[in-house]
Amino acid sequence: MNLEVDRLNAELKSLDKVLLENELSMNYSKKLLQGPLSDFLTHIGQISMMSRLNGNPIEREDFSSAEINSKEIE
Repeated sequence: MNLEVDRLNAELKSLDKVLLENELSMNYSKKLLQGPLSDFLTHIGQISMMSRLNGNPIEREDFSSAEINSKEIE
């Protein structure tokens, strides 16, 4: 399991680096949000639902007002 967590964190760092270093066109940004990022969120929702169905609900957390600092991704 730790291998997969490490892989996810490495990919997030890679994505963060690409987004910081490149200005994306509006069209490309829309494709990115409507494609892989949307898919990623869908799967997180499915995992959350399956956990809840198995009696292990994931605790709610509100990130809407959280300070985002990409340097803290580890």
